Amino acid sequence: MAFYESSYMPRMTLELTQSGVNQVNAIFKALGEKLGRKEVKKVFRMGAKPIVVSAKAKVPVSGKKSWQTEHKHWSKGKETKLVRTHKPGELKRSIGTIMSKDGFSIYIGPRMGTSRANDGWYGHFVEFGTSSTGWGKGIPAKPFMRPSWDEKKNEAIDIIARELGKLFESVRVK
Repeated sequence: MAFYESSYMPRMTLELTQSGVNQVNAIFKALGEKLGRKEVKKVFRMGAKPIVVSAKAKVPVSGKKSWQTEHKHWSKGKETKLVRTHKPGELKRSIGTIMSKDGFSIYIGPRMGTSRANDGWYGHFVEFGTSSTGWGKGIPAKPFMRPSWDEKKNEAIDIIARELGKLFESVRVK
């Protein structure tokens, strides 16, 4: 196996003997057994934590006591109107992580759902703002996710690399 020189990388050569190839294969086999979804989820959540903490610190919280929104809701083929009362801090409480179904991707941001902890459906309006619709003057953007990502992404990557490195080192090859 050889790596060739490019404009930014000096030439390096790596030679593996058959026993070295067998050892690398044994490490990957052991890693396959060790690196299950549970471990990867744990590592990703650890890496996401600095971004979540930063976003929760940056998200604006309304000074109003409460406000209401009206939604169209479909149930058993019938459309109804659903009125929800929102309290300050709901968007902040909704910021967290959601793992993908395959277990090898993570979403960081406001979560949507029926519980008060996951009622951040309007986070994109806060992050990106709205334009004037003729009914009002629009809402100015107050970004909280992008600045958090820009500020903490390197820390998150370092945590993920360090924790995956610990998992790699914990694999014993027989």
